[in-house]
Amino acid sequence: MAHLHDVVFSNDLSMKPVKSSKKSPRHALPSVEVESALHLYKLGLNSEAEQAFRNYLSKHPQCADALHGCGLTLHAQGRSDEATGFIERAIAREPMKSHYQLNLALCLAAVNQPVDAIRTLRKAVKIQPGFIDAWFNMAVLSSQIQDAEAAEANYRQVLLLAPAHLASLNNLGDLLAHTDRTQEAVALLRRALEIRPDFLDAQYNLARIILDEHPGEAASLLARVVRSRPKLVDAYRLQAKALAKNADHEAARAVLEQAILSEPDEAGLHNDLGLVCLELGDLTQAVHEFERAIELDPGQVYALYNLAFSVKSRAHPDLLGKIQHALSHAGHLGQEEQALLHFAAGYLLEAAQDYERAFHEFDCANNLKHAPYDRDQTEQFFQSIKDVFTPDYFASPAKGNSDTLPVFILGMPRSGTTLVEQILSSHPQAQGVGELLWFNQQANNLASIHNTDTLFPYSARDISTDWAQELANTYLAELRRRGGNEARRISDKMPGNFVNLGLIAQLLPGAKVIHCQRDPLDTCLSCFTSNFTGYLPYAYKLENLGHYYRCYQDLMSHWSQVLPLPIHVVQYEQLIADPETEIRKMIAFLDLPWDAHCLAPHLNSRAVATASSVQVREPIYRKSLNRSARFEAYLGPLRAALNGETDCR
Repeated sequence: MAHLHDVVFSNDLSMKPVKSSKKSPRHALPSVEVESALHLYKLGLNSEAEQAFRNYLSKHPQCADALHGCGLTLHAQGRSDEATGFIERAIAREPMKSHYQLNLALCLAAVNQPVDAIRTLRKAVKIQPGFIDAWFNMAVLSSQIQDAEAAEANYRQVLLLAPAHLASLNNLGDLLAHTDRTQEAVALLRRALEIRPDFLDAQYNLARIILDEHPGEAASLLARVVRSRPKLVDAYRLQAKALAKNADHEAARAVLEQAILSEPDEAGLHNDLGLVCLELGDLTQAVHEFERAIELDPGQVYALYNLAFSVKSRAHPDLLGKIQHALSHAGHLGQEEQALLHFAAGYLLEAAQDYERAFHEFDCANNLKHAPYDRDQTEQFFQSIKDVFTPDYFASPAKGNSDTLPVFILGMPRSGTTLVEQILSSHPQAQGVGELLWFNQQANNLASIHNTDTLFPYSARDISTDWAQELANTYLAELRRRGGNEARRISDKMPGNFVNLGLIAQLLPGAKVIHCQRDPLDTCLSCFTSNFTGYLPYAYKLENLGHYYRCYQDLMSHWSQVLPLPIHVVQYEQLIADPETEIRKMIAFLDLPWDAHCLAPHLNSRAVATASSVQVREPIYRKSLNRSARFEAYLGPLRAALNGETDCR
């Protein structure tokens, strides 16, 4: 998403007359002619002002104020290259006027000389250390040349001089957000909104930062932005994303449909609407919107990917060619976009049973998405979980809320968690709310709650009864908000919650756990061929997937021995082979009466926002079984890692 105007020059180009000094004629008050020319400039009559300044300079060529003023009029007319010459001559006459230096810097910036502009601004603040506009523009320019450290220092200097400087609060918040200092960024943006609640730039940037953790608040902020800036397409797109994350897909759909009425030829809006329709199960409309996006913009990477993902097993003969054409012109694309195209090509080639080329495409995609994976760090983290959550830890009564509402569906990604939740949420007394980041967020926040530097899982040792109950009640309220008041069981299917089971048992001792398992080769291959939107550094190399899978298995073995919560294991292959038997076991495990609707999860109309959003709209099928056999020739590194035979670092 493009941002609002994150950085804006102050554009304080006004003349600032200096009181006269009897000791030097160079400090005399501007003449009537210069004042008249300046008045024309302030009225926006730049051509007339230029001519007036030039007329005066023909008689007084050394007048610094006239030289500076003529430079201002030229800059205002887009002739900044000419303007620099006039202002430099003014500075030669009056080198200690800091606002001359500022305006010269703005002209230099306008002709793409940011380094020279910064050097000039340093002169301005040396002359006048409290010159806020100079510090601010120096921060802006430092950010533009990717000098984040200097930009931050300059913004902080502005805020030292003027703590309520809104543009600096906004820009510094945005800068810190881009360097993963989210909490500081949020604090600055909230401070800006305390000072001026209708500050749209800060509303937009705050919404963008908090969207994952607080989608409801983000959606509310963005609603204000689009009311004030109805032509700002990206604000509609971000608002729809926030609404969808807040489990209000119909509202997201309405926002995008309204935006398309105003901007019918905006390809991104059609792509986003298609994605919402896909999550709602309206595959026909989704495909139509993706196709419309590509028609408007043949290089619309996200629509190409989403269409391939949606129709990979259906007839769409020209789509692969369009994707390959986009890849052949990928020089201007970022790595993430290139990866999407390779994933899309892989889906289509696999559907065409061209497994060699398909695997090559998946490999290219993962190489582009590659992130560092630290084997030792992963092992140490999993070991620390086992060290903290021992039988002794669970010997004391849990401190949270024993409500039986929550069900945690977990396991490795791509192990059948979405299908299981779709089955359970087909029961009239159950509901699913998708993948909540809530427990990951709380695990990360425990240190700040205790005001210590102790990180999870060690921070879980110190949680008080009051905090445990408050956190538990907050989570239960979020489940109810998303899943409704009628359900007896509401599931959270964040697969990675297997690392949080100790904290879950402490906060929610009445919860139940469904552990989804699938053939290790099929699970890891499915991860390797999926485009995950989150940060999963282990997912981009087969060796790393095999190592992580072993760590996960070891931790689940630990939980089976010490966890006080009941765990029901669902083996994906058995579920596919004998759905009714396995589904009856799940329903009985949750103490719910049998309901035949659970046998037809594809008829469930709930929104699904995961990589399985297409598959769960189809009847339970067997074609995903033994998928790894198609790619047997390429899975040697994965087999070795699963057997503990390789170093995955």
